[in-house]
Amino acid sequence: MLIDDISRFRDLRKSDDDFGFGSYDREKKATPGQLFGAVLRDGPPVGIHFIVWCDSYNNVDRWFSRQTLREFEMRVAFQMSAADSSNLIDSPAASRLGTNRALLYSDERGTAEKFRPYGPPSDEWLKWLQPQLPQPRAEDLAIADDINLWVVS
Repeated sequence: MLIDDISRFRDLRKSDDDFGFGSYDREKKATPGQLFGAVLRDGPPVGIHFIVWCDSYNNVDRWFSRQTLREFEMRVAFQMSAADSSNLIDSPAASRLGTNRALLYSDERGTAEKFRPYGPPSDEWLKWLQPQLPQPRAEDLAIADDINLWVVS
């Protein structure tokens, strides 16, 4: 799944108040942000993966807890402040990037590789990639425009 500009989806924002006041005998309904976190955490083993774009680390911090951010194995960082870079990729390296440069950070390996992010893929690579991707069946495709229609089990 691709989420372009996560800040447009305010319902997915992490809850600022995890210690809500409510009745002890009633189970509190999960928020959309909590459900989204569950899909990020539990989705990869069943083939649900996310690519999320965000315009600033400040917004990343508003939408994702530190633990949820760890669910993103790979992160791309463009030029940003040393503090934001350290929070996002555990290194101030993104603060030293020039224009048209980015870092591909692997959380599992703790590595960051500098690259030029702008350029279309070659036709040969696209031809190689297509058979590698699982082909969904038409009946499996569904579009949920309303977050209330999402089902998480």
